[in-house]
Amino acid sequence: MCSKPKLACNRPFYSPVYRSNQVAILHDHFDDQTEYGRMLRRWLDTVKLMLNLGQELYETMQYMKDEGVITQNITDRFGFDDIATAQAGIAEFESAFGKISTDNQVTVVNTALRNVCGKLR
Repeated sequence: MCSKPKLACNRPFYSPVYRSNQVAILHDHFDDQTEYGRMLRRWLDTVKLMLNLGQELYETMQYMKDEGVITQNITDRFGFDDIATAQAGIAEFESAFGKISTDNQVTVVNTALRNVCGKLR
């Protein structure tokens, strides 16, 4: 009986290269036509979308601010109830996105992501 999580028991994991803080230089092949391969592909696609769309959204927000200040324009365009709510919501987004878009060590990433989802979803 396997004591590892269910996904780890079905297929052994082999990585040809040890990657601490390196960018992947070799591609680890997997079959995305299997049930678990599709799950992994969906997750990878979601991460890529989150990073790309997050960067675009962050840059748009910075551009829309009036000398760094959130105004009624941003409030209206994003559909927030008022400027205070817009400031809080955008601060949550910027905090969460800042944690996932840096190469620096950060803490409480999971908490930041859960907070932004809880407050803005």
